[in-house]
Amino acid sequence: MTRRIRLKTYVQVSDLHFGDIDPATFYSVAPTYWSNSECFDGLLGHEYVALQRLTKFFRDMRKSEQAELLVSGDLTSMGKVDQFNSANDFLKSKLRPPKGQVGLGVSNWQEKAIPGNHDYFCGVVNWTGGPILGGPTPGLTQYFPNLPFASPRIPLPPTPAVLRFVGIDTDAGNWRYGWNRLWARGSFVNQLTAAQALLGPPAEDEIRVLLLHHSRRCSGFMLCIDNQSRSALDRFLIQSDISVLLSGHKHRPFIDHFPLTSAAPPRAMDVMEARCGTTTQRNVVPLNWFNLLGLPPNRSWPPNTLLVHRLFEERGTIRWTTETYTRTTYRFKILGPTGSLQVWPRPR
Repeated sequence: MTRRIRLKTYVQVSDLHFGDIDPATFYSVAPTYWSNSECFDGLLGHEYVALQRLTKFFRDMRKSEQAELLVSGDLTSMGKVDQFNSANDFLKSKLRPPKGQVGLGVSNWQEKAIPGNHDYFCGVVNWTGGPILGGPTPGLTQYFPNLPFASPRIPLPPTPAVLRFVGIDTDAGNWRYGWNRLWARGSFVNQLTAAQALLGPPAEDEIRVLLLHHSRRCSGFMLCIDNQSRSALDRFLIQSDISVLLSGHKHRPFIDHFPLTSAAPPRAMDVMEARCGTTTQRNVVPLNWFNLLGLPPNRSWPPNTLLVHRLFEERGTIRWTTETYTRTTYRFKILGPTGSLQVWPRPR
């Protein structure tokens, strides 16, 4: 029987959407008039029980597999400084009353984290386009001062391979009052150019993983990537030898791999995208929501999910595997798409 060695474990969370916190319940505040329009659904904020379940899951994974944390954007619901502070408290140590009593305790969480489009919002709901248009608040640069980033080389003993993460801001190319910001589209050509310079040319011993908020596999107009950024992204992936994309934004998990080719130099390779759903946003209609007819709104939202990534050495190769965990009544459990890709040695 072939022996398989686990080299690393990462837990990816996304779209936490911290909102304003009700000190009586620790849940995010959701005004009742939001029940009358789906346009407010992205502003619901977090669900406290999801934070509790995530805390238990991550602490267990860190104890059993020395798991590390990855964050693929949208820490906040509306970009408010206090929402950023709440997310930081939860990720870095723990929330404390009047905000809650849970947290992941990852002091260096910012080293492998990126923002999302909600983190660019101005933090105010008004008729001028807020909270979507007009941001960001100072919270964005306070917690994400240096983007893009390229991590140091992470050894993967006993193999000679090393792992590198690169993170980009997929909202960085959008004008604060532009259509892309309004329709939640990604624009980030300049981020890719800067990331390529940080990474340098491909190295045969490196496994490279890209953190980005917007999903390459999103099709259509809303929530997707503009045409120039999509074209630049594919060229960046093959020129910089990226094996895996880790994304979020769509609130629904998705795992698949796709082929890329180039003529100069001639090359063909597979890339895997693992898209995390929303890990802690409210996913049930609040009990005090009623529409103008006095009835509960007929709406449903995707369940909370997270991804667990593991690297395994087997027969002189390294495989990246991903499993989707969905929040059920009592815990996060394996329930959803899975994927696997050989990431080392890379195709020449």
